[in-house]
Amino acid sequence: MLNLNNAQTQEAPTQERTLIPNGTICRAVIVIKMGDIEIPEFGAGIWFKKSQATSAKWMELEFTIVGGEHDRRKFWDRIFVDGDKLGDSGIPLAKEIGLSTLRSICHQKRNSAEISQASTI
Repeated sequence: MLNLNNAQTQEAPTQERTLIPNGTICRAVIVIKMGDIEIPEFGAGIWFKKSQATSAKWMELEFTIVGGEHDRRKFWDRIFVDGDKLGDSGIPLAKEIGLSTLRSICHQKRNSAEISQASTI
């Protein structure tokens, strides 16, 4: 077992970090992280993570802000596309919400004045 109690400590760099305020609008590059399984319905080459205990499946996303006050800051999110709980339509509620979220992301990108190939989903 690794014991870090006797390791020398160093001064951490004094870099002030604050939360990005809620409602902040910014550009970001989105990277889809590789998962364990491929769901043919979503096309080839998009891999999802899968829960060990439930039918939940999700897409891991990493956002890197481009430009502005928060340039190069990162944040992460998951978009669930399958789960146990069914919605009113009879399909998994996670899928309904996930597809709606993906549509919103694509819609915002399409309405952007400047579209980058690096941000295509």
